[in-house]
Order: sequence, then structure tokens, then C-alpha cells
Amino acid sequence: IGEAISVCYGLPLYCVDAIGWRMERIASACRRLVRQGVRIIAIDHLQAIEPDDLRQSRAVQVERIVYHCKALARRLNIPILALCQFNRDIERRGRDARPVLADLKESGAVEQYADVIWLLWRSMDETDTRPVSEAEIIVAKQRMLRPGVVRCAFEGRTFRFLDLDTHHDYPRGEESEI
Repeated sequence: IGEAISVCYGLPLYCVDAIGWRMERIASACRRLVRQGVRIIAIDHLQAIEPDDLRQSRAVQVERIVYHCKALARRLNIPILALCQFNRDIERRGRDARPVLADLKESGAVEQYADVIWLLWRSMDETDTRPVSEAEIIVAKQRMLRPGVVRCAFEGRTFRFLDLDTHHDYPRGEESEI
């Protein structure tokens, strides 16, 4: 942990506990951070943002939040990485079901406004005791490029996705589809 902290210490990396914030407050914080040199914003997660109008349907609330995130990214000229929860449908399809766009919670607006959507999948084989397991980055949407899958390895103890070509603890399989 100390090594990771020392690597991150000099980076313009800020963590803000913003659960329950509205987009107006998030936008203000983002503008301040961009003035301080931040070049990418990550929001964890869309569904934790407080809607402006509690009387609207949840679908409309999420649509407004996603729209404001995209507009903010354009205004600030930086990428905004917005994490999104999966709904429970994926669990009904089985242990090793790969996620699809429809699995994103309140996905309509996310699908509509996002420029890029990556879905993360990793093997849930509980008998696999290796420190590194199979994983995929499913490129479900990417403007002007075709969707595909990038096979990689997942190191559970550090929550890192690793390149299969350079990670020797995981057997190399098929090439990625992208």
C-alpha cells in the first residue's frame, strides 16, 4: 500500500466522497479540479448521484444525470468515466454469463449518451485458486469502431486487469477479438 501511495502522491489524483451530491455540485467540483490540472474525472457511480427532481421517474432522473455528465465532459474538454451498476438480470442467466448493454441499470440513457461503454467480466469459478483468473473487457459500444472483446487476466488481490501477453501466471489463450 505504501508503494502505491508513493506512486500516486505526485499525480493530480483526488478522491471526493460525493455520494448524494447533485450534478450542479459535481460540476462545480469538476471545474475546480480541472483548473488544478486534473485531466480525467471518474464518477462512482451514476446511480449514487442525487437527482434534481425527485418527482420524475427514475429513468428520467438517470437520463438527466447522464446527459449532464456528457455535457460537462464536453464543456471541460476532458473524459468523464462514469461507473454504472448492473441490474439483477445477469444473475438469472448463470454464473459465467457475460454482461450485455441491457444489463446496465437504467441503461437506456447510458446507451444513448455514452461514447464508449466497457463491460467488465471475470470468471467466477470458485474452484480456481490461482491468484490470477480469466477476465474480459467487453467493448459494448465505441463510436466509429466496432464492438469486441479484449481478453485479459484479473489479479484479485490488487483488483488489476493485466495484459495476457506480459503476465506469465495465467495461461495464454486465444487472441483478443479487437
